[in-house]
Amino acid sequence: VGVRSIDDCFKGATPPLQEAAKLRENVQVAMTTFKESCGVPQISTLMQCVRTLISRFTATGDVTIVLKGDGQFPLLEASGNAPEVLKKALSAFDVVVSTGSSLVDKADSLRQEMLDRRKAGLEFHEKLQELSSKEGLKGRKLTRALENFAWNIRVLQGQADLIQAAKNECLDNMKQVQETAVATGVIVETKAETKPT
Repeated sequence: VGVRSIDDCFKGATPPLQEAAKLRENVQVAMTTFKESCGVPQISTLMQCVRTLISRFTATGDVTIVLKGDGQFPLLEASGNAPEVLKKALSAFDVVVSTGSSLVDKADSLRQEMLDRRKAGLEFHEKLQELSSKEGLKGRKLTRALENFAWNIRVLQGQADLIQAAKNECLDNMKQVQETAVATGVIVETKAETKPT
C-alpha cells in the first residue's frame, strides 16, 4: 500500500494465508492420488472412489474391509490377503483422511486470523487518505495505494471464504465415505454406536 502501519497490518496475514493455501493443496493432491490409485476419473466424487475400492476388495473373495472410526474421520481397514495395488489405494485413502482432518482442525483458527487482519485493515479505511498524504503519496501513487488496499481486503475475505469452503467439503467427503460404507454393506464399527448396558 505504501503506508507503513497499514503494510505491517497486512504483512501479518501472510503466515495464515500461506498455511491455508498449503492445507488446501495437500487435500487436493491427496484426493488426486487416491482417485488415480482407485482407477477412476478425476471428476469422480469421493463416494464413487470408495465404492470402487470396496467393490474391488470384496471381489478378491478372501479380503474383508471394515470402516472404523469414532468421529468425523473414518478409517478403512482390510484384513486378509489383499493385492498390493489395493493396499496402495487404502494407503492413499488414509492420506485423504489425515490431510482432511488436518485442514478441518486448523480451518477455523486460520479463517479467524484472516478475518481479524481484514478487520484491522478496515479500521484504517477512514484514515487512508490522510495517512497516504502524510507518507507523501499523491496522484497516481495515491490511487495505486487505494487500489492495493482494496485488493488486500478482498484477498483476505476471499481466502477466509475458501478455507471455510474447503473445511465444509472435507466434512462432506467424510460423511460420503460413511454413507457409502453403509450402502455397500461394509461393516461399520464406531465407538459412537457402542451402547453401554
